[in-house]
Amino acid sequence: MTKIDDEIEIACTLNDEEFRERRALARQTIIPKILKYRRVKNGLSLAFANAPDTRSDVKEFIRLEKGCCGFLTFELSPVSHTSDEAIIVVITGPPDATKFIDIFIGLVEGDADDQNAA
Repeated sequence: MTKIDDEIEIACTLNDEEFRERRALARQTIIPKILKYRRVKNGLSLAFANAPDTRSDVKEFIRLEKGCCGFLTFELSPVSHTSDEAIIVVITGPPDATKFIDIFIGLVEGDADDQNAA
């Protein structure tokens, strides 16, 4: 476990069962809706179609993830749900948090080992 600024630990607070449930929820709700993704410095950018149900699912995902991974930063744009622009979520963290970003990328890419673990 690594600490940032002697206060924020780089560790997910979910236990194994909660993690499996969260992974399953992501597979059911937001992962199928990802239009494209790309790595960014210390993180990942995800693009979604701007639809009300997608926005709702993405906001819930962000809320849940902030609760267990306080070391990650989530940026959602556009802020307005009335825009026709794609919904973009940028997830970043300190350099030591890349393993958590890599886990999510594995889900997005359909990592065979990860799917067998569910």
